Amino acid sequence: MHIITGNAQHIGSRKEQQDDFGFSDIKDVAFVNHGGVLAVVTDGMGGLAQGREASLIAKQTMLREYEEKSVNKTIPQALIRALSTANAKVVELAKRAGMEGQIGTTLAAAVIKDDEFYWASVGDSRIYLYRRGRLIQLTTDHDYARELAREVELGRISPEDAANHPQCRALTSYLGSPFLQEIDRNEDPVILEEGDRILLCSDGLYKTLPEEEILKLLDDEPQHAADNLIEATLARGKTTQDNVTVVILACEVELEIGFFKYWIGTINLYAKGLIVILVLFSLVSAAYFITPYFISPKTHAKDKVGKDRNGDKVTGEVSPGQGGIGTADQVQHWTPSMKQEAVLRLLRGEPMELLSRELGLELSSLKEWRDVALAGMSEALKAHDGDSLQAELDQARKRLEELTKENELLKARGKKTKGRRSVIKNPPKEKAKPG
Repeated sequence: MHIITGNAQHIGSRKEQQDDFGFSDIKDVAFVNHGGVLAVVTDGMGGLAQGREASLIAKQTMLREYEEKSVNKTIPQALIRALSTANAKVVELAKRAGMEGQIGTTLAAAVIKDDEFYWASVGDSRIYLYRRGRLIQLTTDHDYARELAREVELGRISPEDAANHPQCRALTSYLGSPFLQEIDRNEDPVILEEGDRILLCSDGLYKTLPEEEILKLLDDEPQHAADNLIEATLARGKTTQDNVTVVILACEVELEIGFFKYWIGTINLYAKGLIVILVLFSLVSAAYFITPYFISPKTHAKDKVGKDRNGDKVTGEVSPGQGGIGTADQVQHWTPSMKQEAVLRLLRGEPMELLSRELGLELSSLKEWRDVALAGMSEALKAHDGDSLQAELDQARKRLEELTKENELLKARGKKTKGRRSVIKNPPKEKAKPG
């Protein structure tokens, strides 16, 4: 699966950008082969400077620790280890600032390896799967609003009280907590399909833009989609717009890579096909250049300047019914090489009507030979498997041997008639001159 990334970010109406995001090295082929590609989004909390720093430390630690993954570690194991280390680093930051439990950050991480997808998240940054026109939220928001929703379902509080609760947006799990209360993740991979999109975002996106609009804008090239999501969010004009960050991982067909692999894997097949085409071309070329030297003089046609194929002058016009090589009573004596010559001249662009008159042959016969030749060429080019191409090659070789034997017989016949001049059967009678 070929991965295409897109990302965009905006500060919103805040004074500082506390969101952050990053990717593992997608060009490190050795690591990608066992660790895949990691994308991370973080959203800091706890004051301007501290929130920004917590977000940055969490992102950097997550990427660095995950890239230390060994080959024998599974992706879920590597994600949890990196997540735990990132949490410890944010806790250290809070301790140094004397603000334990007050500095923290969310984190959403997604990994794609081949066609397998894994994720892990803490906090309320989300991960969505876009597939075939549907948008599926994979993560759970770790905030107090979820607890309030349960209270509403049980009838303990009203929906209005839940929406106006002062702790409605408080996080119940986040990096920077001594003990992570909740971690959202999958153990078994999601198998991705062509056209899937993975969206990672901070709450500045989904708390402003409805999921229906997010769904519509995701159906685009990844970078365009990311830019459009940010633009649509800002277009809402919220005076309290939070920082907003969008990261997209798109799963596409490997166009150039797949095409190259396909040709590498089938080069032997096409080599055989090329051999068949070259042999067929050689047969036609040989027929065109060799046949005139071995055709019996009795079967030579008059060319446009009044000479036959050997250059000898003839005494009259050849027309249908007068014994020319293209007449109905002579067609049965045409050799395959002679037919190939006529077809080759057609394929080289000679007008069919002129060729018909020159050879004294009906247009229907020329069209039939041309159609048969083109059908044969088409069938040869449509051969897709090695056995079929090999059969074509064997048939071409057999035909070459037959043509060689035929030309040898014609050559022997030509030696016996050497020195004879071309004649035209039933030449037109000369009109008597008026006395």
